[in-house]
Amino acid sequence: MSEVIAPVNVIGDSAIGVASTVTSGETVTPVTVIGSSAIGGSASVDSGDIAVVAGNLSAIDIVSNNIASVVTDANNITSINTVAASNTQVVNVSDNMTKVQTVYDKLGELNRYYTTFLGTSATDPTLRLDGSAVQTGDLYYSTSMPGMKVKTASGWEAAGSGISGTFKFSAGSAAAPSITTFGDEDTGVYFPAANTTALTTNGVERLRIGPTGTVTIGGEISATGGLTGNVTGNASTATALATGRTIGMTGDVSYTSAAFNGSANVTGTATLATTGVTAGSYGSVDSATSTNRIPTITVDAKGRITNIGTGVIYKVPVAGVADYAQELGTGRTIGMTGDVSYTSGSFSGAANVTGTATLATTGVTAGSYGSTSAIPSITVDAKGRVTSISNNAITVAAGAVGGGTDRIFWENDKVVTTSYTLTSNKNAVTAGPITVNTGVTVTIPTGGVWTVV
Repeated sequence: MSEVIAPVNVIGDSAIGVASTVTSGETVTPVTVIGSSAIGGSASVDSGDIAVVAGNLSAIDIVSNNIASVVTDANNITSINTVAASNTQVVNVSDNMTKVQTVYDKLGELNRYYTTFLGTSATDPTLRLDGSAVQTGDLYYSTSMPGMKVKTASGWEAAGSGISGTFKFSAGSAAAPSITTFGDEDTGVYFPAANTTALTTNGVERLRIGPTGTVTIGGEISATGGLTGNVTGNASTATALATGRTIGMTGDVSYTSAAFNGSANVTGTATLATTGVTAGSYGSVDSATSTNRIPTITVDAKGRITNIGTGVIYKVPVAGVADYAQELGTGRTIGMTGDVSYTSGSFSGAANVTGTATLATTGVTAGSYGSTSAIPSITVDAKGRVTSISNNAITVAAGAVGGGTDRIFWENDKVVTTSYTLTSNKNAVTAGPITVNTGVTVTIPTGGVWTVV
């Protein structure tokens, strides 16, 4: 239900329905109130709106007393809307007020960090970020070192160079050492076991120092300036000996090498010891005097000649036949004729001789004889040689058989067990009955006849 209300006087900043005193200079203006809005003139209002206004007079009074803040909020309505859109984040801040308070309490320390940490630079800075001169204790990250540097009384130094105390690291591994450097994380120091330290490069252990001080090196040792001090133990290989040595021999062989240090081969001349014999030629044949001089030799257990001389054997002609001889004075050939022709090479008895023997021909013609339709006729001599051979055709006597001289009965088998082809242009007759076995074929050429009676 709508009602028309009479004008209500609003005096100054006083709330509606609250009596006020008009002071000098103030103007009383008739105002019609509709709900929570104020407009000039008259309007129709709902009785519920009036009740809402009446029930919130205290809040209206607060707004009236803080109108300047309300104006500020109105001017910043965009920011207020942004906060409203981020209500979840605002609630998170509200739920973590303890941490927010901690950050607030540490703002002084954060400010000191901002003041003393100067960021990154390739060169040592001279000014802070606020433009003031750097001071002792200031820090920055050197991209050229790389690493942290600290300002000391004597200048910029690598951070930690003056640090003392105990640092503890994880054990690490060869592939990921616990002490390493930026950009090369697979090279450094790690601790593979109790009381053991190891160095690794490229993810591979290269050196290990054990609990007793034993050093194990996994690769070659390259010492450009040399190693100073005593080295105990045997090396697998060495390039050279520190001091070259000679190698000598005495006794049956005299030899002294040049200084040998292992950096190169050495070669020298060895000399056999003399055995007391006189060097020379021993043994000869004198054809003019028919004298043979034969060496007489004494040899020791080492195979050396310790004494040598000559003995004389006179060449005496021997008449008659000797039982044995090494060879004939004149080589001879051995020949054969007749049924075999053969002539050997020169034979003196000094070596075996071999030659080719050839049988004499007997007059027959070389070739193959005998077939399914012909029988060979052969003549052989007393030496087993074929002296004549020829082919003779196979003929089968025709006609019947019978007792004595009778020719009455024609006899034939009753089962054909082997395939057969009749002779071309021939006929055949067989007394039956006849059985042809399975797989056996009787072939009758064109023009031929096989009659079974």
